[in-house]
This record gives sequence, C-alpha cells and structure tokens, in this order.
Amino acid sequence: MIPIRQFDTILQTQSLNNKLFQTLVQGSEDTAIKATIQQDGKNIQIDTSAEIELSVLYNGGTTQTYHTDKAKSDFPATIESDGTLIIKFNEMMTTVFGTHKLFLKIVDTNTSYALAMDYTVIKNDAYNPQSTPNNLPAYNSLVAELPKKLNKDMSNVDDVAFKAKLSTMGIGVDETPTQIRDKLQTLKADERLDSSAVKNCLTTDLKDVDLAKLDEKFQATDSGKELQRQASAISTKASKDLSDVDVADLETAFEKTSSHTTLVDTARDLGNKAETNLNNVLTSDLSEKIKLTNAYKDMAGRTGGGLTPDEVRALFEANYFEEVGAVDLSQAPFTATTLVLAYQFNTDNETITQILPPIAQNKTIMIKVIPASGISNPTLILQPNGSDHINGASTSLTITNTGYVGYLLPIANNSNWEFYPHETTHDFSLAVSDDKGNAHIGINSVQFNKSTVTENGGILEVEPDMSTSGSLTFTDFEGRTFTSDKIQSMDKSLRISNLGGIADFSRGLQEHNEGIHACLGNDQLINSKYGRAKLYFGDIRVKGGSFVYTNMQDKSFVVDDVDPQDDPNISGGTTFIAAIYYEPNLRTDNTVSQDGFIRLELVDDTDTPLTDNNGQPMAAQIDYKAGDTIKPELYIGEFQAKAFTNVHLRIELGFPNDEVIPVGANTQICLQAISKDESSGLALLSFMAFTGFRIGFDTVYYGFNSLNLAQFLLFQEAETEITGEMELGDNTFLNLATPCKVAVDNYHLMIKDNGKDIPVWDIMKFYDEYDSRNISGKNITVKATLTDKDNAFDVSLLEYTGSVVPVPRPHVLSYNNSNPVFTAGWRVVDNMFISEDVVSGEHTQTKIFTVPDNSKGIAIMMYQHVSQMPSTLQLKDLEADITPWFNRVMITDNSHISEQYLRNLDYVYRSIVAVPAGYASYRYTVNSTKTKLPVGVFSGGDNKIVNDNAWTDAGSTDPNKTQGDIKFLADGVVTMSYQAQCYNEQGTINNGEFWLEKVSDSSEVAGSHYATTIEAQRTTPKNIQSPKFTFSVKANETYRFYGKSNKDDGFYLQTSTVANPLIRFDYEFEELSEVTKLALDDAFSKTNEIKFVKADGTEVTNKILVYDIDSGKFKLEDKA
Repeated sequence: MIPIRQFDTILQTQSLNNKLFQTLVQGSEDTAIKATIQQDGKNIQIDTSAEIELSVLYNGGTTQTYHTDKAKSDFPATIESDGTLIIKFNEMMTTVFGTHKLFLKIVDTNTSYALAMDYTVIKNDAYNPQSTPNNLPAYNSLVAELPKKLNKDMSNVDDVAFKAKLSTMGIGVDETPTQIRDKLQTLKADERLDSSAVKNCLTTDLKDVDLAKLDEKFQATDSGKELQRQASAISTKASKDLSDVDVADLETAFEKTSSHTTLVDTARDLGNKAETNLNNVLTSDLSEKIKLTNAYKDMAGRTGGGLTPDEVRALFEANYFEEVGAVDLSQAPFTATTLVLAYQFNTDNETITQILPPIAQNKTIMIKVIPASGISNPTLILQPNGSDHINGASTSLTITNTGYVGYLLPIANNSNWEFYPHETTHDFSLAVSDDKGNAHIGINSVQFNKSTVTENGGILEVEPDMSTSGSLTFTDFEGRTFTSDKIQSMDKSLRISNLGGIADFSRGLQEHNEGIHACLGNDQLINSKYGRAKLYFGDIRVKGGSFVYTNMQDKSFVVDDVDPQDDPNISGGTTFIAAIYYEPNLRTDNTVSQDGFIRLELVDDTDTPLTDNNGQPMAAQIDYKAGDTIKPELYIGEFQAKAFTNVHLRIELGFPNDEVIPVGANTQICLQAISKDESSGLALLSFMAFTGFRIGFDTVYYGFNSLNLAQFLLFQEAETEITGEMELGDNTFLNLATPCKVAVDNYHLMIKDNGKDIPVWDIMKFYDEYDSRNISGKNITVKATLTDKDNAFDVSLLEYTGSVVPVPRPHVLSYNNSNPVFTAGWRVVDNMFISEDVVSGEHTQTKIFTVPDNSKGIAIMMYQHVSQMPSTLQLKDLEADITPWFNRVMITDNSHISEQYLRNLDYVYRSIVAVPAGYASYRYTVNSTKTKLPVGVFSGGDNKIVNDNAWTDAGSTDPNKTQGDIKFLADGVVTMSYQAQCYNEQGTINNGEFWLEKVSDSSEVAGSHYATTIEAQRTTPKNIQSPKFTFSVKANETYRFYGKSNKDDGFYLQTSTVANPLIRFDYEFEELSEVTKLALDDAFSKTNEIKFVKADGTEVTNKILVYDIDSGKFKLEDKA
C-alpha cells in the first residue's frame, strides 16, 4: 500500500481564495487533505449524513471537467466524526497538469455550502494521462423552472415541489421576500450557473413578484401564524380602536420610545426609495414592510401575554419622582412601567440605600443624583430584591456620580438588572480610540503630555515636544539603563535605516555558530604567589560575534545564550565546548623545583570554576615531583550558558613555596557555541588546526518525535500470536508478558487477547541514565491516537528509583487486584488515563509530563488500565515531544595528530576503560587491600595483546567487558605506561598506589609502581601518569593491574566522557622473531660449553654471558 501524505487545511465558504499550497504530481494518488470548513471565521461541523458533490475544472476552464458524487464508487471525499472533510486525491483529479479549480457542494441537514479551492499538479513526463469525462451537470433545468414557480401571482405553485426547490437553493420556507431575494442574488452570482438563464428568469429586485401573494404564502408558515397570534392577543387586551386611550398621551409616550425612532427611520428609508408622496406604494406593501421590521417584531413580542388597556397605557407612561430617601418601588405610586427617580442629598457624605422592585414587575428605571448646593460626596446604593442580580452579581451597585447617571433595564429570563451608565449612551459623550483597538467612552476631556495643542479653524492640532535631554531609555547587555536621543552602530554590525518613516534595526543572521579562539601570543611568567593574576590573550584567531566576544579590559571572554528567543530557564541555555591548551615555554628550562601541581581552570569573575554538564568543575590538573619537566596540558569540556557571563583561564599553581612557571606563547583557549542547527564552528576548527588535537564528539538530539510509534507502522504485518519483548527501534519496545495476537494493519498497531490468556502487555520508550540526566526537569508532551476505542488504557511517566546498574528496562509483569505490577525499582510519576467510553473513529488524548530531577532512568509506557478479556487495542500513534528541544554534546576523542599514525602500526596498542553507552558516569573504588582494576578494551596493533576477561567483581557491571588481565600471545619485549583519573571524597589526604603484577607468580613488574597522594574532598580529577617501563614477556603470560590506598574507599577512579577514560594503557610491543628466539635458545642451552679466555689463552672462570633486553645485545658480567 502506498503511504498517504495528509495535510490540514481550512476552506472558507463563499471564498475564491482557498488554495492548497502543497503541489501534487500528475497521475499520483498519494495525497489527502483534512479540511475544516469555516464560515465568517467560525468552524462548521458537517453532519456525516450530508450529501456531497465534487467537481474539477481543469486549469479553471470548462472544456475539460470532472464530476462525481457520494453515490459513485470513485468518490474521494468522506466526512469525519468531528465534522471535518477528508479528500483523497484520486487519479482523475491529478490526470491533467496545471492549476485546477475544485468545487464542493455540501447539502447538510439545515443548509448547504458551496466551496472552491485551487490546487496545482506538476507535470509527470512518464505518466500517460486519462481522458477527462467532461460530465459537469447542467443547471439549466433548475433555472427553467424558476419562472414557473415564481410567476407574478404564484397561482401555479406546488408547495411541496416549491419548498424542495427552495431548499436546494438554501432558502427556508419561513424566510422573508427580502431574504429570498438576497439568496437568489447570491445564487445568481455563482459562476456554475448559466448566467443568461439567470438574467432571463430573475430580475434585480423581483419587481415582477406580487408581494401580497408572497405574503399570503408567508402567513401560512409557522412564522406567519406566530405573528397573527400575537396580533390577536393585542386586539383582545386593548379595544380594537384604543378608544379608551387618550390619543395625545399615546402619541407623546410613543414618540419617546426606541420603537418610534426605528419606525421613523424605516419610513424615511421607504420614502427615499419611493416617490416623495408614496403615491406608487401600495398600502398592503407598506404594511408588509413594517411587519418585517425589528421594531414591529419587538412591539409584537412585548405586548403579548394578556395585558389590560391600563397596562398597555402604562407601557408608554413615564412618571418622575423626586425623593430624599429610599422608597418602596413595588407599591403605588410607583406602578408605571417607566420610572424616573431623582434622589436629593442634603448633607455631606450622605448615603441612600434603595431596594429595587422585583424583576417580575418589568420596570425601566432612570436614575438621577441631585446634591443640594454645597453638598459633597453623595452615595446612592442600589440593592437587588431577593434573589435578583445587578449586572450579573448579587451584590449592590454603588453610584457616586451626580446628575443623570443612567438607567436600569430588567432582564426577565435570568432575574438580572442591567445598568447602563449615562456616559455610555448619551449623544454628547466623547469616545477616544486608537488604531490598536483600545477605546475609551464617556471622556470629558483629553490631555496630551509632552505636546503643544493648538486650534486651527476648528481643527485640533497636536505637536509632540522634541526633548533635547534624551527621550529614549535603553538597557545595555549588563542590565544597566541609560537615556539617549541618538542611536548609532559604530562597527556597522547593526543596520539602521529609514524605511518609510520607520527606523528599522536589522542584523544579518550569523552564517555559523559563534565562538572565540585566542592564543596567548607571547611568552609569559606566572608566580604561584599571585594566584589571581590573569593572562592577556593578545592573538585573537577567531573573534566571536554578538553573544561570544572578548572583553580585553577585564582580560576575559563573554559567553551568553546565543538564541534570544529561547527561555534559558527552560531550555538550559546554549551548549558550549570549552578547550584549553597549556604549553610551557619551549626555549627555557621547564623543570619544577618542588612537589606540587599545575591546574587549568575555566572560571568566572570571582575565580569560581564553571561546572560542566556533568556537574563537575571545569578543570584539569597534572601533579609533579621536584625535578620533573613541565608537560603540555589539555582540558576539553562542555557547559551551558544561560546569561551574560565573563569567563577566563586561571592557571592555579599548587606549590608550598613560590614557584615561577613559564606559560608559552602557544597557550590557547577556545569557547565554541553549539546551536540547535550546527554542532561545530570556526573557532573549534581553528583550535584543532593550531594545536594539532582532534576533538571528536557525539551530538544527541532531544526534542520532537522523541517517541514516534507511527514510524514503525508503515508496513503491513499479518496477525501473529507473540510473547516476550520486541525491540521496535530507537529504544522503543513492545513487551507481551502473556501470549497476545499482534498485527500491523492500515498503519495501526493491533493488540488483542488470544481468547485463552488474560492479556498483559506494554508499549514503552526507555531513557537510560545518560538520557534521563539530560532531560531532567524538561517537559514531555505525550499524545495517543486510538481508533474505535472501547477499552480503558493508561499512558504513564515512570521513574527508576532502584540501585541496579545498568538500569533495567521497565515492563508490566502482571496485574494484582487490577493494579499493574512493574519491573522492580520502577514507579509511576504521572499518568494520563484514557477512559473506556466507546468512541467510533479516532480518539486523541494529550498530556504534558514533567521529568523529575536527577533521575536514573525514565520511561513512557502505555498499557491496559485493567487486564481483561475481550480486549482490543487499535493504536494509530503514540508520540512524545521533549519541549523545548535541545542538543547535548559528549566528547569522544581528544587525541593529538602525532598519535594518529601510531594506530596503523602493528606494534602500537592502546587499551582504555571508558564510560559505557547510556551511562552518565563510571566508577571504581580503591580500598586498603590490593584492588583489582580493569585493563580496558584494546585497539591497534596486530592482536598479540588482548584482555583475557579472566575475572569479574561480584555485583559490578561491566557491559564493555573491561575487567580482566593483560595477556600476551607472543614472546617479546613490551614498553608501556598508564594514566588514570583519581578523586577523593574523604575528609583526609589519602595515599594512592598503582602497579602491574605477573599473575603466575604475583611478582611486581619492575618500574611499574606509581605512588601519590590525593587531597581531601578532591572533586576535580587528579590525572596520574606513570613513567614508561619495559620488560620481556613469554607467550600466554598474563599481567594484572592493581591499585591500593591506606584506607578503604581511600580514593576512586571515575570518568564521565569517553575522551577522558577512567584508565588508559599505551603499549609498544616488539615481538621476538623465530630466528632470534632460536639463537637465544641455542645460546643459553650451551652456556656450559662456552669458555672465556684472555688474549694469551688463559681461561677466565668468573664471568657469565648475559643478554640485555633493552639493547638487544649480549654482554659479559661478573659471576655472582
């Protein structure tokens, strides 16, 4: 099956601007769109039973067309349960190349929609196009019937047929003539209709239709009957001619109502459209026009319900009352429908609390507050009656304004008084607004600050003052604020330009990641007495940019988060690789006069070392004995920069007395930003080129589709009964603790019971210790999409709290009292429950999880809420996105170019003990007894030296098989050295010893012993490096590496990156040739036959013949 690519789009009704931006290939059938229908900006949910027709005008014309509908087998459109529309482009829709118009006609339950969309098909020269059917339906038959159904007297109208025709045009039977005319006008504009036919049958204003006849039809509808009922109610409650109502009073009262204003406007509008004296307007037409106005409908609604003539008269009466205190508004004389209440205040700070009448009395109340002369601070409190509300709240309304303050309208259906302040309604209030949509109503005056206001011929002119003292406030990169009236870009790194009166600040994007590479440039000396002295790096090889640059005034470098749109508190900031290389002055005597150390540190302005991504100080140290030659020193690490930070290289000298150390001109520093888009940069490349070190690293991505089950569901898999764990890829696993039937069908993972065994299964994404540490504190958005859901499921975030190393993968092992039992050490941190409610079609559910800090293991797992039969899962996708996404760097190599060729020599070997994949760190503890230490994994050479893996420590983990002894598979001479990273977590200075021992007789190899001390609480690694030592070996001999301290847990070896291994051994192995071995064997087997004589022939008996392994030569020595 060809995978279908699906795109989401929005289709606007009655719009010619809908367009599919993705292109299709001629003859293809691999594209679908999921369309949401919108009308006036609102989503429309189409009923699944709606009828659909689809037409295509190839290249927008009518010479080549294609039409199909729901009844045909090739119909490409379906309506989803959520009301959206899926259109799968079939071959006929792509058989012609070009830009085509797609038309949809949707007849829904109560209305219909017409939609159009342009889409483009690119040419496929290898495709043989199909012939187009040109089967677009004609609309002439419908148009021809219109004159018959809408003739002048409508005498031949068949109601059923007429309603059906109106319905096909989207016209309801209860719609007014004006509404019908508007819809026909819209229909006429539809390009799919034959324009000439429309013109022949539909006039612009339907003047050939007798509105009285149309009204007769309208009166037969439900709406018409409702109006007749309301009119009958009015005539029942009031005398037919209102003879008992004073006409003058009625006219006066009616003129004050909004209905009167609306009727006057309507009459004025009719007068403008007809002759001045309305001679050409029929009374019946005018009557129908008035009946269709909102004013008429409002009056008809208000007068229904059985009012007496007095109550009708009260609708138009307004009684004015002046009161000095609260009154009972539910009793006489306050019985009128409209009341004007003027409250008089005669003392300062006086308060009147008035209880309003019940909402059911349907009164409109206008309020005035009148303080007596010289009286201030009047307060009127309006309190709702009983359970009534004011402005939707049961609390009182407090009024402190004076004069006419507004009116209260009763809202009967929710027992609420709506208060309208006067300033929001009267004609003379000032409304002020801006182009951002901010509006202020009821403004008494307008004030302009820092401006000059003048009046010019009735026009208000405002001119802002131009301040010369600095009118703009700025904040610099260190958070300090200042003001200035001028802006410039001195180094031209920021472009400032005038774009149409707008000051535009633009800066071109960096082509590559920012970074700094600097060399010291000249030889310098530092004295251990002045520990805080800074080095001045005068030779800048790569200068950096806006976020990474030199600060030579402080002899430091600035690093910052290079992505200004990032929130570093969430993302963690920008990853930097820091590389520091120290080299002594090669032209001087570089020996130290006393025991001590030289440590390289990357520190901030307070000389506090920065911490790397493993939480360790960014430092490297070499220890020296008096008389040792100072060695070059390298540090490579990675850290996160969240904000502006000054950093510099600090060389700490740990000597008991003053010691002057040379710092060579070739000492260098590199700070390279690693962004989300690039994992290297010019500064790092420059550092490697000038120092000769090869810095290798792995970049791990954490972000979108960290879990994406859909990628494993592309191919059909027949249903099979399976049990056990299956690795799908990318640390994603399907585990079936009991036999279940599993299949992949139509891009869905199907899991169901086998009818015999209670199903126990889980789908799991596993994050090991390294990954878990990196994503600690981050958010993971998990989304599950199921089809035809009828069971309950859980999607959980699990955390490992056990002590087993490496962390075991979690699974659901069984259920106990309906609760899942997980692999030991795992617990649920958070959960998304998917209920068992039956859902047809797709069901999608999303939840955001937060990863706990300092986790040793994390997993996302989906499983059954309760194990039961029958049980079926149809899973379309299970996704997990880590937000915000980021990269993490792991240093894997820091070898020098001078070492590269050695890897290709048969006699050069190296073995290392590195951190295993997935581990955050790797550690060995050394005790007061001989502690076996691993010799690592071998590389190089020609397989004459191997790790025999002869031993393993009980309870330890060794996934890389580093434990064991050094085994030589040939006779020869070996020269070797070793180095290790030592730490001390104890509060005392402890001893550290290392040596190599022959396994067969436990004899120590001469020259292999190395002893040192490790400071208390040592958190930066002490890199010990042994001198080279040489010894001869026989084939199949083995040697074991030991460590020892003066106390248990006296120190430990640890690594967190591959580039700085726990232990490293370097070997040069010279294998003895067969000729040499035979000669030696023969010589030593006949030593009793060899005689030593002087020149005069006298025999010498006190000498022996010895073979010197180092020189490869024989020599005479005195016999012991």
